[in-house]
Amino acid sequence: MEKLHKMFFGHKVLQSSLMSCAKWVCCFLLVFGGSIQVLSAATSTEASVQQQNKKVIGTVTDENGEPLIGVTITLKGQAKGTVTDVNGKYSLEVPNSAVLVVSYVGYKRQFVEYKGQSVLSIKMEADVSKLDEVVVIGYGSQKVKNVTGSLSSVDTKQLENIPTTNIADALAGQVAGLSITSANSRPGSNDAKLQVRQVFDFNGGQTNPIIIIDDVMQLDPKDGTPSMDRFNRLDPSEIESMTVLRDASAAIYGSRASQGAIVIKTKRGKEGPIKVGYSGKFEWNDAVSHEKVTNAYETAQIANSYLRLNNATADQMYSDTELEQMKSLNYNWLDKAWSGAGAMQHSVNVTGGTNKATFFATGSYFTQGANIGFNNYKRYNFRAGSDINLTKNLKINASLNVNNTKQEKSYNKVASISDSSYGSALASGNSNADYGLLLHMPQNVPWSWNVNGNDYWVSPALGPHAVTSSLSNVNIIGTWNYFALQQNGSQASNDNFDYTANFGFQYDVPFVQGLSFKGTYSLSRNSANAEQVSLPFQLVLATNTATAGNHLYGDATTWSGPLTVTKGQVLYDKTVGRSEQMNFYINYDRKFGQHTVSAMASVERAEGFYTFEREAFDNPVYGVYNGSSATAGTWNTSNSIYNKSEHGKMSYLGRVSYDYAGKYLAQLILRSDASTNFAPENYWGFFPSISLGWVMSEEPWFKKHVKWVDYLKVRGSVGQTGRDNIPAFNWIQKYYYASDKGLGFGSNGGMYVAGIVPNASPNRDATWDKATKYNLGVDVNVLNNRLSTNLDGYYDKSTDIFTAMAGAANVPISVGGAFAAQNYSAVDAWGFDLSINWRDKIDQVKYSIGVTTGLSWNKIKKYPTLAVDFPSSNKYYVGNSTIMPAWGFKTWKGNAGGDGVLRTQSDIDAYWQYLTNLATAAGTTPSYLNITDKTKIYPGMLAYQDLGGSLNADGTVSGPDGQVKSDGSDYAKLVKRNTNYGFSTNLGLSWKDFSWNAMISTSWGSYAAIDYIGQSTGSNRMFWARESFWKDMFDPTTNVNGKYPNIYYSSQNNYASDFWQVSSFRCYVRSMNVAYTVPRKLIAKLGIESAKVSLSGNNLWDFFNPYPNHYRNMYDNAKTSYPTLRTWALGVNLTF
Repeated sequence: MEKLHKMFFGHKVLQSSLMSCAKWVCCFLLVFGGSIQVLSAATSTEASVQQQNKKVIGTVTDENGEPLIGVTITLKGQAKGTVTDVNGKYSLEVPNSAVLVVSYVGYKRQFVEYKGQSVLSIKMEADVSKLDEVVVIGYGSQKVKNVTGSLSSVDTKQLENIPTTNIADALAGQVAGLSITSANSRPGSNDAKLQVRQVFDFNGGQTNPIIIIDDVMQLDPKDGTPSMDRFNRLDPSEIESMTVLRDASAAIYGSRASQGAIVIKTKRGKEGPIKVGYSGKFEWNDAVSHEKVTNAYETAQIANSYLRLNNATADQMYSDTELEQMKSLNYNWLDKAWSGAGAMQHSVNVTGGTNKATFFATGSYFTQGANIGFNNYKRYNFRAGSDINLTKNLKINASLNVNNTKQEKSYNKVASISDSSYGSALASGNSNADYGLLLHMPQNVPWSWNVNGNDYWVSPALGPHAVTSSLSNVNIIGTWNYFALQQNGSQASNDNFDYTANFGFQYDVPFVQGLSFKGTYSLSRNSANAEQVSLPFQLVLATNTATAGNHLYGDATTWSGPLTVTKGQVLYDKTVGRSEQMNFYINYDRKFGQHTVSAMASVERAEGFYTFEREAFDNPVYGVYNGSSATAGTWNTSNSIYNKSEHGKMSYLGRVSYDYAGKYLAQLILRSDASTNFAPENYWGFFPSISLGWVMSEEPWFKKHVKWVDYLKVRGSVGQTGRDNIPAFNWIQKYYYASDKGLGFGSNGGMYVAGIVPNASPNRDATWDKATKYNLGVDVNVLNNRLSTNLDGYYDKSTDIFTAMAGAANVPISVGGAFAAQNYSAVDAWGFDLSINWRDKIDQVKYSIGVTTGLSWNKIKKYPTLAVDFPSSNKYYVGNSTIMPAWGFKTWKGNAGGDGVLRTQSDIDAYWQYLTNLATAAGTTPSYLNITDKTKIYPGMLAYQDLGGSLNADGTVSGPDGQVKSDGSDYAKLVKRNTNYGFSTNLGLSWKDFSWNAMISTSWGSYAAIDYIGQSTGSNRMFWARESFWKDMFDPTTNVNGKYPNIYYSSQNNYASDFWQVSSFRCYVRSMNVAYTVPRKLIAKLGIESAKVSLSGNNLWDFFNPYPNHYRNMYDNAKTSYPTLRTWALGVNLTF
């Protein structure tokens, strides 16, 4: 093994020669294979003419004798075939001793031997149990009934029905044990994340499972970590099958599979006549809803209440006259900017072939319109390939996948606004802050105004309390106007092009039955060119809106400007990545009586190369930039960079499977990986796995005594996976160049100059972290296979987890963050995944109900010792779980209203007495959030219970001491385990040509609360429109019975507490599809074999909303950068 490793990794010339040779051999086979295919096809045609054909007719029916329309009937090994008509009848010229292949969706595929009869009718059998289905596993496939690991096969037809922009979102609720964090709904966003069961990372790494598409691992060429890019760009129509590996069966992928694996096979050519298919979706996207915010009048009332408590003068508040005027003002910035938008998906595929060669080609196009601003997003996919039988024993294949995404959008990046309110929450240097700022812009503020006969964009007024000091400060809301940015030329564009070319061959050794050799080579390359342009723009500034009687824009408003907001930057980015993967396999598959043995051994080599180049320019001149760097401003040397990296892995892997009489199953997996992320002495990691299965229902005694059980299999597995989840070459000291990080000497003394900066201190001892995975599963079908259950319990032991050690107790402060991660931590995790499905029919109505769910727990077994802190700090301690509680205050209910809101002096007196009694008992003095004087506690504040005191050395907390503090000493568990429990229900119904299916998701358990965003009226800070529930805010003058505490006291009220807590229960219709299959008799004359129209929706309706006045939906919160989109799609599917 070491010799092979040295051969592959130690000789650059040999590496290059091997790679080049492989490429030329594959191209040779492809080109000359195509020629041989043509010759062979011609020969086959001549031979077929000489055969004696007979005409056979018949009818194809279901199990009830009803004729089936559109059943495909072909001759095995030939392209010749036909389909049944509207009466289920067919006619076909058939040679003697031919085999008819009969297939129809939802029914078992049949192979019918023709024996010369003139009439041959066929009765189809519904495919209910799905035990004979073939599922894709690592580097191979198996029948469901022979699987010994924990895996789940995804219904790809369901994926095609769901109108989403990426595959990951469509997977939500489909697979037990698979968690999905949905992508941002903004067009072009592909940031959805997947997680299989529980994954632990204490070093800032990513936790996505490895994605394998057509046996090629999808890796980031930058660092070799699992990548979701190509997965999220797949069109659902391209996918033939998808399997999620949850346990040690993923060990076949070694170091990259510790986080699970998702194995995808794309569609290939099939024997039979050429078929052309089209699928299209015409979509409409709009927000599920927008958060309800206060109108101009309501915002002004809340502002006046706040300002009165802040001791503002009458001149700094809205007058009664202005309040009355504001009832008719409605400058709704979001309403002006937002609109529903369309999207389209189109896909065309062609497939066909003979027993000599099959081919396929598919092309798809997706475009999504913008709901806000300008956003032109397009995605093009093309995939084509062929499988060719050159000889009886030699097969070759080749495929090419090309993807191109283009996006041009308005660029509304906001500088870092720090205002202790919505500016901080939404716009901290965020290029996607536009939605939130538009939503909360006060509706008395216009976006433009006519000044001296000309219309100008306006610097938004802050409120009656202050005026923007200067437009030279870009870190304030006064220098932002969405509509000005839309028209000043600021934009961002990205053009991403990538392709993957796969070549392979398989040679079946003629003199050894079951033995074959296989080779594959894959080359992926991607390039991206991006441009970000933020240009200056001009605004007019109202200068007297903080004076009495002038708080609203009008004829008396005085103006400054137009003034140029000079913030601006131009970035040009170029990224190039290349990945290569080469495999050579030896396969053996043989049946000896009731013994079936299959084996696979392979060597795998993978490399990745990556370059990134950025040119940065600051302060482009207003009105000058024309797209060239010469007009982009001043070159920013410190932010103009060029990086490149490369990485590689060498792997040896194998699998042996054994099956006796379909009853006793066993599988052994071995894999060894070498990673350049580690020092040479730690390159190699070894990852074995073994799994066993017992199909009890195949035992004679079981069949005799347990007849009500149709199928029962018990299976178990144990194996080890690992990760190299650290940056490459962190085992040596690395440096980087910075133009402004060096310390100058001589004439440059005391100045920052160019210099070489060290990276993290190296850790040469770093090696693979490890996860030993145990799984026990049961698969059972009962009631004539109508009810099927799959239950998996797992226990994972993760050790040597990479951990950032800088925060550990007793680590010198000089180490700081530049300290390489170490193999240190350990976590045990356990849980279960459950899937239950019922399929049945009542007369002509077929229906199905499926439920998926799961639970998980874990315990930290080893972790760096941290300084003792209050339990509410949720730090990682040995013996605790990484699933932490949610902590917060418990409100004191002794006020007159019984809800914790102090509304009167009597409430304050009673609360202070409560604290005094506890303080006296503890020998302390009373205090409330650092307030030690009762006269400093005011109506409108929330009162909290005193639950604890000082922190003891052992980490426990002493009893109440009359002092309510925000250090965590008085926090209670609002939720014991801050995680969601839940299940997904998939419903299906069909009758004749109609079908309906839906997914309902139900969850509960995590901490949920009413949104609280603070408010401040300091320098250059705006008074924002707020969530609508604030209309019922307590005010000592105007609303003494208000339900909610006053926003002015955010320092006391803006803590997690049971006052703000609401139920986390949620039940909603995630997606739904209604479809109608057009009877073939209506379309046959048009040359159409099948046609289906459908209406589908995604992100649909909630059955319950706990938020006051339903001010928000259950998808989005007050900090949402883009609302969740509800999509309706009209679909069309045609086959010719």
